[in-house]
Amino acid sequence: MVIGGLGAASAAGNLVFLPIISKVTVVTGWRAASFVAAGLAFLMVPIVFFFMKERPSAIGTIPYGADQNSWVEAPRTTGNPAAFALGTLREVIKTKQFLYLAISFFICGLSTNGLVGGHFIPAAHDHGMGETTAAGLLALVGVFDVLGSFFSGWLTDRIPAKRLLFIFYTFRGLSLLFLPSILFASVHPSTVVFAIFYGID
Repeated sequence: MVIGGLGAASAAGNLVFLPIISKVTVVTGWRAASFVAAGLAFLMVPIVFFFMKERPSAIGTIPYGADQNSWVEAPRTTGNPAAFALGTLREVIKTKQFLYLAISFFICGLSTNGLVGGHFIPAAHDHGMGETTAAGLLALVGVFDVLGSFFSGWLTDRIPAKRLLFIFYTFRGLSLLFLPSILFASVHPSTVVFAIFYGID
C-alpha cells in the first residue's frame, strides 16, 4: 500500500500541474511553460535536502510493517554507489523474479508515459480538441490514478500480485485498444469513461 501511495503522489502531481502547464503553454508558449516546470522543480531542492530523511531511524522510527522487537537496521553501504548499483543489477538480472518485474514496469512505463502521457494531448488535438481540455482529461486520469493506486496497494496485501497484474494489464490493453475510436473534438461520455477506467487501472 505504501508503494501505491507513492504512485498516487506522482498522479497527484499530474492532476495539479498538467492543466496549469497546458494553460501557460497555450497563452505564452512552450518556453514559458518550461521555465515554470524548471522553477517548480528547483523549489523542491531545499525541501528534499532539509526535510527528506535517508532512513526511518533518522526520525526515531522503524520501517512501516517491521517488527519493533526483531527489526535491525541494515548497515550503510560504502564505496562507489554507481558501482554498487551496477553490481547489484548483475546479480539480480539472473533471477526470473527480477525479469518479470522489469518487464512489468517496462510495459507500465511504455503505456503510461510513452503512450498516454506523451501522446494523448497531441492525439486529442489532432482530433480537434483543445490542449487545455485534453490536459484536463489527463488530470482526470490522475484523480482516479490516486484512488486506483491506493486500492491496488490494498489489494496487493490480500491478493497475489501476479493475478492483479494480469487483470490490470489486460484491462489496460483493452482500454488503449479502444482509445483511437473515442477521441473527438469535444469531450464525449466515452472519453470520460476511458479517463476514469484508465486512471483506476
